[in-house]
Amino acid sequence: MLNIEQINTFVAVVDANSFLGAAERLGLAPPTVSQHIRKLEEALGKQLLQRSRSECKLTVEGERFLPHARALLALESRARGALSTQTLNIAASSNIGAYHLPGLLKRFADLFSPEERPAVEVSVGRNSEVQEQVRTGMAQIGLVEWVQPRPGLSSFKWGSEKMVVIVPPGHPWERKREVSPEQLFRTPMVAGEPGTGTATLLRDLFGSLVGDLATTMSLGSTEAVKRAVMAGLGVSLVMESAVRLETEQGWLVALPLGGAKVEKTLHAMVPDDTLGLDMPRAFLQGALKVAALS
Repeated sequence: MLNIEQINTFVAVVDANSFLGAAERLGLAPPTVSQHIRKLEEALGKQLLQRSRSECKLTVEGERFLPHARALLALESRARGALSTQTLNIAASSNIGAYHLPGLLKRFADLFSPEERPAVEVSVGRNSEVQEQVRTGMAQIGLVEWVQPRPGLSSFKWGSEKMVVIVPPGHPWERKREVSPEQLFRTPMVAGEPGTGTATLLRDLFGSLVGDLATTMSLGSTEAVKRAVMAGLGVSLVMESAVRLETEQGWLVALPLGGAKVEKTLHAMVPDDTLGLDMPRAFLQGALKVAALS
């Protein structure tokens, strides 16, 4: 069985590039550092470091093990935080993190007095990354735009988001009341971050013809998509909340899709074994207004 203290020592040696430097960082005697590394290598059955008088280098096996060692240390830190009733770890998809999470965190904070307000650690990433963080225990709650069912995880719908077509001012559609799916299909589109579920909505809308959609470019974020549309590089389909400021300022025009209700369902994913913990439960019920837990 691997020892987390020995793993921590291994990472410290790598970061300090010496046993002596690691000993100083960790407040350990140099022989103790050497003992930790030796026992870790014995447990793994592999040599991780090549020692010399001036430095130490990773072996091939050490290079392979290092990212896993760092991940184990991060997971151990998260696990300790999960046991504290005053810390909540939340992971959110990029769009939710940018356009929904600040308001949700304010609503959550308002549930407590300033003296009792819990600490919240937030990470923002792609939808698939958020689900993986919840699956591995790195996050107690994941806020996502689509859900891939997994054993040991529960999901709750906490909202929905209307999708709108965005065009720049002066576009031929600017004064339209709505855009038909047929018009959208024939018009070059700017695609956004992969894995947000928008592609699924388009498949539901266009069926087998979705592969024939004209795409001018694929960008990594909704912010980049908005800038591209402002520059006249195409139109796009985004969450209405993502362009509220731009439409109010007249930088973009948002139009509904006619003849089709295109909405994105927003979900919270939670490990089953954390549903009973105070902080996740308070966030689900108090901030997200999830009634299924009552």
